[in-house]
Order: sequence, then structure tokens, then C-alpha cells
Amino acid sequence: MEGIHIIMYYDVGDMRYMGRKGVVISCQVAFTYIGTVVGAGFASGQEILKFFARYDEKGLLGALLAGVLFAILGGMVVNTTAVRGIKNYEQYVRYLFGTKKAGVFNILILVFLISGLSVMLVASGSLFSQTLGCSPWIGFFSAALIIYVGLLTGIEGILWLNTFLMPGLLVICSGIAVFGILRSETAVFSSGPEISLLGDNWFFASILYVAYNFVLGTVILSSLGDRPRYACVRGAITGGLILGLLAAITCKTLLLQGERVISHEIPMLALAVQLHPWSGRLYSLVLWTAILTTALSNGFGLLKRLESSISWPRPLLALAVLVPTFPFVGWPLAKAVGTIYPLLGYAGVVFILAVIRKIRLPARKI
Repeated sequence: MEGIHIIMYYDVGDMRYMGRKGVVISCQVAFTYIGTVVGAGFASGQEILKFFARYDEKGLLGALLAGVLFAILGGMVVNTTAVRGIKNYEQYVRYLFGTKKAGVFNILILVFLISGLSVMLVASGSLFSQTLGCSPWIGFFSAALIIYVGLLTGIEGILWLNTFLMPGLLVICSGIAVFGILRSETAVFSSGPEISLLGDNWFFASILYVAYNFVLGTVILSSLGDRPRYACVRGAITGGLILGLLAAITCKTLLLQGERVISHEIPMLALAVQLHPWSGRLYSLVLWTAILTTALSNGFGLLKRLESSISWPRPLLALAVLVPTFPFVGWPLAKAVGTIYPLLGYAGVVFILAVIRKIRLPARKI
């Protein structure tokens, strides 16, 4: 298939980025891609629980499949935007669907971005309330302030923020999960009597998980600008594979821990506390980091959309991005993950099919 082979060819100019500079750019893209997906739902364990662990051992296959899909699709988006000179996700959506249909899908993406940003800020409030015993509004506005500052820095600031935060997050998340596996005993796992919008098929659940996350991932990957294609494609592929591996490790530890962990609102935090009180405090910090990185990606997508249609100063536009989140303060995290995300996943499947349909581009050999 010609579209698959396209990511194997690069311009001669890109080859100079195979050294240290190329590694830095690849790491930036990989960590930002990971940070976009690893939000409160992932780091808390709720996403892994509802999309993978509820299918028992088959959920491990679903997690690994998700990583492969993230890698392939992410590489394709980066390559296509570089070849076509696409600068932002709005242009990319028009490329996928045409001008008329793009308007409808852009509205859907706006709804998703606002919902995602709101859920992340509310999750920050809940985390502050549960761990520090303070008002949820403190956590809400603390995260909102950091997001506001991050939006003022643009894509470069987002890339560097994720590059700074994500390595530690990955080490701690995977470390807690691995210790949970090593120290676990035989446990009884039950997904509960809830009615799921995912159905009973692990493969389909994996596709939906990738679909709704990939819409947000595309917002970032299509906004990388003139960065070298080789390094960006390599970063997207690397980030996708790391996501799959981390999801599989987290899924395994949830399966082994069983009801003593999955009955909590934040399963991975409950596991961290059980391992050691200090690991619980550390994981709280990790969870907040995950909230910030995903919220920042959502906010950046909204900011880019506003900048294309309103000629206000960026500080005012960044504030306008945050205002619509205020009515969503009462949203519970578990309900959002179990209801809103699967529904967005169904719409995301259409997006993925459009990406696949458009990948047949002329390869450019060295």
C-alpha cells in the first residue's frame, strides 16, 4: 500500500536532523504526543479500566494494538502535513473532508476540545480537594492559570513544557504499575454491572480509545509548522509505541490488583497509596502533571481556532478559551470517561477513516 511506504522517504534536507538536533525535536514531538493522550483519565486508571482492563487478558492485546495505531496514524498525519504545507488542524480538517463538510467536523472538534479542557480543570479541582482538603476551586484556577501562561507561549512553549514534564511522569507511572505487578497477589477482577457504550468486544473498544484520543492528538501534530519531517515522524511513531506499552503495563497491574483498587475513583492513586504513603503523594503530583499537559493541548486547539477567525490580542483570546469551562465545574471524572469519551470515539472513527483514505500521497525518495 503506497500510503504506508510514504513514511519511509524523506527529503535530503531532513537528513541533517538525524543527529543531536533531530533527537531533540523527535523527543519534543514524542513527549507532546504522549502528554496529549495521557490526561487525567489515563493517569487515574479510569480510561485503562473502562477501555482495556474490563476485557481481562484480551485488554492487554487491545492496549498494544492502540499503541501501534497511535504510532502509524501519528506518523501519517505528520508526514501529510509536512508534504502538503499544512500549518494547523483547521487546514488539515479541510484537507480531509473538503470545505463544506469540514465546517461540521470543526464544530464537533470544538465541542470535544471545550469538554476535554473542562474535564481536565475539574479533575484538577477534585485532586486538590481529595489530597489537600482545600476547595476544588483552588485546584481549578491553579490549573487554569498555568494553562493560560502556557497558551501565551504558543506551540514552542507547549513542546518544551511536555519535554520537561513527561519523562518524569512516564517513569513514575510505569514504576508504580510495575511495582503493583511485582507485589500483587491473586485478585478477583470484576468490571461491575455498569452498562457500557463500548460493547463487549476488546478490539472495538481499542479502536474507540484511539479514535477519540487521536482527534486531539491530530490538533497538536498538525500544528508543528516547518519542523523537519523526518524528526517529527520519528517522534510521533515513538510516542505512539510508548503509549501502547504504558497502557498495557497499567492494564496488567489493574487486572492483578482487582477490586481493592478498581473500586476507587482514581484506581492508580489508590494503588500508589497502598504501596507507600509517599508514593501516593508523588503520584498525585504525576496525575496533576497529566491533567496540565492534556488541558494545555485542548486549550491550544481552541486558541488556534479563535486566532483564525478573531483578530484579538493573544492574551485576550487565551482568556476567552478558559471562560467556557466555568459551567462544567460539577462534572465527575468517572462519568465523563465512561460516557463522553466513548461517544466522541464514535465520531473519531470517521476521522481515522478519513486519514487513511487520504494517505495515498506521492512518495519522495532521496
